[in-house]
Amino acid sequence: MIEFKWTKAVVGALALSMLMSFQPIFAESSKDPINIGALNPLTGSGSVYGVGMLEAIKVAIDQINVAGGPLGRQFKLFNADDQSDPNAAVFAAEKLVNVNKVRAILGTYASAITLAVQPIAIRNDVIIMNTSGAPAVSKKGPLSFQFNPREHLYGEAMAELAHKRGFKTAGILSMNNPAGQGMAEFFQERFEKLGGKITIRVDYQEKQTSYRAELNQVLNTQPDVILLPAYTPEAAVIIKEASVINPKMKWIGPAFAFNQRLIDMLGAEITNGLLGIDSIPAKDARSYAYLAKEYSKRMGADLFGNVYAAMTYDMTNMLALSIEKAGNTTSEDIIKAMHEISGHGGVGVSSFAEGRDALKRGEKIDYQGASGPLKFNATNNRGVFFGVFELTGGKPVMLDVIDESTP
Repeated sequence: MIEFKWTKAVVGALALSMLMSFQPIFAESSKDPINIGALNPLTGSGSVYGVGMLEAIKVAIDQINVAGGPLGRQFKLFNADDQSDPNAAVFAAEKLVNVNKVRAILGTYASAITLAVQPIAIRNDVIIMNTSGAPAVSKKGPLSFQFNPREHLYGEAMAELAHKRGFKTAGILSMNNPAGQGMAEFFQERFEKLGGKITIRVDYQEKQTSYRAELNQVLNTQPDVILLPAYTPEAAVIIKEASVINPKMKWIGPAFAFNQRLIDMLGAEITNGLLGIDSIPAKDARSYAYLAKEYSKRMGADLFGNVYAAMTYDMTNMLALSIEKAGNTTSEDIIKAMHEISGHGGVGVSSFAEGRDALKRGEKIDYQGASGPLKFNATNNRGVFFGVFELTGGKPVMLDVIDESTP
């Protein structure tokens, strides 16, 4: 048997080991890169936006790193595909947090994805900046920033549109997830306050090959219009089935589902007349002009068709500027700084370099984003401008703008 002796060296080594084990998980030097994670839907139902969302993050990181990076440190990107599936998102988030040691996760799209990932971020003190709108997202604490408006703004805006179009009755056919339930609830509340009547509300499960049973329940009540909170794949199946049963039925839904991809899937005749509501980017902002040019070069597409890419670009810039203002990468200080760098007056800036230089001069800054106003309330929600779109002649046409810029 080997005798173990408690020498000074052994005791010292043990003490050092114990001390290191209690060091913060994100202990870093002032020269290390700052690891950030992108978790976007690169495949699945959200991929129509997710690929562009990731590219916009890369555009911002390139711009930030060329300028020297926050606190003189480079951003290092680790990206993952959430596959538009909560289970895949959890697996990817665990890797980003525990293997890649990211300080923030950017760009979760669907509310179900964000809600699945939030516990991992909260447990590890990681900021999660998302484009989700479910009310439950903002109830999980200060680490979450919602760059897309909450579902109550979507629901209320769609109810206002239905009322202005003269619809007296509405049926609701809603996906049974946090986003769909939020839109349905707030649509019904506002529509009824405006004097409208809800004939029926039916929830459906996503990823079915047919929704004929649920669709018939709603059509049988003979509403003037049907609200369809959906993603594009489900909307395509439902609208196609409805075109056979009642081709004259009117529809209102989120324009992230009633989009060019839906037209391409179903054709101009079936989709003609569909009305959609979605947040729109700030085409007059300098940040938008820069991103739009780069986005077009890299994606071969118009940025205006992907407001979520504008949001992820803004997330990246605001994270960099918040770290610069905070003077460190501590989540608590970044969160505080996030509220101070936009929407509260100061020198208007459209890039990290502009904002960093103004901060070094001791000036207050107002980051003016590509995705529109970026003033966050106490629960880290923002307001936006909504575009009213009609699918007509084989393309989405914006008819009007609704100001919901106050969260």
